[in-house]
Amino acid sequence: MTRVATAFVGCKVSQADGEQALAALAAAGLRPVRARDGADMVVVHTCCVTAEAERKSRRLVRRVAGDGKRVIVTGCAAALRPEQFDGPGVEVVARPDWAAVAAASPADGSPPQDAARTPAARTRFVLKVQDGCSGRCSYCVVRLVRGRPRSSGRPSFQLQQLSEASSNIHRKTSPLEAAGGGIFARANPRPSAQNAASA
Repeated sequence: MTRVATAFVGCKVSQADGEQALAALAAAGLRPVRARDGADMVVVHTCCVTAEAERKSRRLVRRVAGDGKRVIVTGCAAALRPEQFDGPGVEVVARPDWAAVAAASPADGSPPQDAARTPAARTRFVLKVQDGCSGRCSYCVVRLVRGRPRSSGRPSFQLQQLSEASSNIHRKTSPLEAAGGGIFARANPRPSAQNAASA
């Protein structure tokens, strides 16, 4: 069975995307592992919020590909400038269909795996509640690569994520963090001078 791991550069949304990818690939019959060294295939979620983030993304992709593994590159930097990741063993898929990715990997017919129960479980559970951003910041590319704000996934998928979050909290294995582009900036605007003075 193909063993798959994920790696990410960037924000909590990128981390949540990696967790979702691992769960989808596990459900499609691949074996999730937490350590990249033990994987046959690594999914790298990239970041483009700064030039340094893109540089780190390229370096991570080159390092993983240099180990001879199949590398699936996705995420913000892959959507913005996919050509920067061209190289042997590297597949750039800005909008991946994880079932198709799994189908292109050898499988042995084993039952679907549970990504939440792989070794070295996460220390924090990141629940992605929104994707995209409605901001118009001239210095930021998030709105260009992630689009307008929208709820994360279908209701059935959201219920599945909430169930996993509840299970993690109940077992006290990890605290819960919510992630979504731009939601906290709008939910917590800067205080006015009057409010700040009275605080």
